[in-house]
Amino acid sequence: MLGMIDMVRNSSRYIVWLLLLLVLVDGTHAYGDRWSDQRLAMRRDRVQLQQQADEDREARAAHARQQVQTLIDKVKAGEVKVAKDELWQLVAGLCYLSPETVGDLPKQVRALEGAGDETDKAGELALAQTKEAVTARPWELLQAASNIGYIGLASDFMWEVLYFDPDYEPIRRALGQKKIDPELVENLQLTEIAGKLVEQVPELREHHPNRYWFSSFDAARIREGLWWDDRYGWMLAKFPERYEKGYVYDLQRKMWTTLDEANAFHSKPGKDWQVQTEHLLIQGTADLQTLVTVADQLEAMYDEIFVTFAQFFTNSRRLDAMRFAFGLAEHQPLKIWVYATHEEYVKRANAVGWSGGVFRQSNGTAYFFGKPSQTMYHEFTHQVLHVMTGKNNSPTWLTEGVAVYAQTVRFDMRGAQFPGARPNDRWSVDQMMLLRSGKDWYRAVENAKRDGLDSPYGSCGSLVTFAMQYQDGLLQADFIDFLRDSYRQGTGKWAIWDYMGLNESQFKYEYAKWLAGQ
Repeated sequence: MLGMIDMVRNSSRYIVWLLLLLVLVDGTHAYGDRWSDQRLAMRRDRVQLQQQADEDREARAAHARQQVQTLIDKVKAGEVKVAKDELWQLVAGLCYLSPETVGDLPKQVRALEGAGDETDKAGELALAQTKEAVTARPWELLQAASNIGYIGLASDFMWEVLYFDPDYEPIRRALGQKKIDPELVENLQLTEIAGKLVEQVPELREHHPNRYWFSSFDAARIREGLWWDDRYGWMLAKFPERYEKGYVYDLQRKMWTTLDEANAFHSKPGKDWQVQTEHLLIQGTADLQTLVTVADQLEAMYDEIFVTFAQFFTNSRRLDAMRFAFGLAEHQPLKIWVYATHEEYVKRANAVGWSGGVFRQSNGTAYFFGKPSQTMYHEFTHQVLHVMTGKNNSPTWLTEGVAVYAQTVRFDMRGAQFPGARPNDRWSVDQMMLLRSGKDWYRAVENAKRDGLDSPYGSCGSLVTFAMQYQDGLLQADFIDFLRDSYRQGTGKWAIWDYMGLNESQFKYEYAKWLAGQ
């Protein structure tokens, strides 16, 4: 799930970068080169749109504040009736867009005497007009970002629209989501907006855009009377008191039993637990709580991978790009095995004794043991990128570097975030670029181990972190284009620095400067 993304940037930096885009052109980036010219134009369009969006943010917030205030004034004057729930949703939208603009709106909504649970005809019209007024501009920017392949920015605007209007039809239709009867999800609380402001305005806690909207998979489970719990997984929603007393309904055996008995039964090979979520099928002999925690964390990580690397997935003609950014790609569940012990993992997964987890390209399945770990996050990254493309033509330094970057994942109430790997200069850029094949990589790892030196993992993760975060992520989209093309068909003569609009010496200089400044 997405948290609030801070898009406020220094405008002068855009001017500098627009100049750099024109100046940083060497022999391989001559203007007569069609590929380089296309990359330069794309990069310029993205930078300009980001600048436009950031400079437009204050105006959008002021406009939205005025529109919401006008509607509240009409309710105060008795001209219309609008349900308080609707007003709180508009405040939540403003809170997502610009918390500092919210001001005393919560106080005003609380004090309204003319707002209850109903909206009259005049109120419906006024509410629709307000929603249209505050979503028109971000919807326009969303389409502009999508048109130039800037999916990460497009997803920001998508959330802005949905916070103001969770039922925004063009987006929900494109995402293929289903709306659930509020009575089925009345106890759901999602707290992903505006950070500390939620603590000050508790009414906002219940106004996440996805409060009543779910994927087809989750919607079907809810209609069956199931509800996801972070201890038991899919539980029968009508019987929470039984679960609190230590009982669980074993969906595989279709029977009530104690949690201890269920864990003991499913700890036997061939009787493995099966926990299925929207994107994952997790099986194994680990206890139910462990498997559910793995499911929660890997689903959150899955969402963040698709948000962060949205452009990586959008070459597929099967699905709309924004569905990828929302983590709603439809596919067979990714298969993951989690065993109770390392000994069982080695035996049943036919794994080498020193490993803590493995992803096998041959069957698209990942194998682990015990609780979630960085190894699990690392191999899961390999699994998602490979399974969703069906191939991997990228150099090994890049494949491993991205997985090291993603294994730094951190989880909180907003979902998952990737802080990135620590700076590591043990391996130079030239040395890393030589690690193109699996044989190159394993030879380097073994030699480093023999000589008591750092393996290339840390340095490659550091290089990917630089590419993702350099200049506050201004060239992140260019790096992800490089990653996507590397996986799908290779990049030919074009290197990472070509995609980022730098020549080789400039790239190395900027990387060294980044390392020194961290």
